[in-house]
Amino acid sequence: MIDHHLIDQLRKLKLGGFAESLELRLTQAKKDDLSHLAFLTLVVQVSLSSKKRANYGRVKVYHAAPGTL
Repeated sequence: MIDHHLIDQLRKLKLGGFAESLELRLTQAKKDDLSHLAFLTLVVQVSLSSKKRANYGRVKVYHAAPGTL
């Protein structure tokens, strides 16, 4: 079981998706006998991929200064 304090801290760091899948990732790491560094590398890669997918559909809107167009 994951400590709720850790989950809250991950959400404050904007890692809510990672927090939601942490239990599964820890179980998989134990099963695959991952080192601490390999586990950390995996979760960082997954978090970055998740953030890229979330940002992919967003459209940035730039406002031009009046009279510049």
